Amino acid sequence: MTAAETSSPTSSTKPDIKRVKLIAAVLVGIIIIAGFGLYNVMHSPFSCDDAIAKQASGAYKTYIRQGNINPYKKIVDSIISHNVSTKDPTCMYIVAEYDLSIGNADKSEQAIKNLKSLPNFRKGINHFLFDGNATLDTLQRQLEVLKSAPSVNSHIDRVEE
Repeated sequence: MTAAETSSPTSSTKPDIKRVKLIAAVLVGIIIIAGFGLYNVMHSPFSCDDAIAKQASGAYKTYIRQGNINPYKKIVDSIISHNVSTKDPTCMYIVAEYDLSIGNADKSEQAIKNLKSLPNFRKGINHFLFDGNATLDTLQRQLEVLKSAPSVNSHIDRVEE
C-alpha cells in the first residue's frame, strides 16, 4: 500500500467527525435556546393583558349595573396577590378604579400618583380596558368627586342631631 492509500480513509473521516460535532453543537444550542424560551413563556410575570382588561371591564360594568363589586374585587385581589399593582399600568389603573369604587380616596390618590410617575403610562394602559376609555383624566375627575362628596359619617352625625 502506498502512503496515499493509507491516509485516504483517515482524512475523509476527520471532516465527517468535524461535521457531526458541528451539527451536534448547533442542535444542542438550539435545544438550549428553545428551552430558555419555553421556560420564560411558562414563568413569565403576571400582567394585565387583554383577557384581564376585558374581565375587569365586564366586572366593573356588573358592579355599576347591579351593585355587585365581588367579581371586580376578585380581579383586584388577584392583581395584588401577584404583586404587579405598582408595575403594570393596566393593573395599576384597575386597582385605582377599584379603590375609587369603594371610596378609598387615599389609596386611589396614591395609585394615580404612581401611574403618573410611570414613563409612557398612557401607552401602557390596555386599550380593551373600559372600552378604551381608561384615562388618567377619568381617574382624576372621579377622585375629585370622591374627595368633594360629604362623608357618610357626616350624614349620620346630622341625622342623629
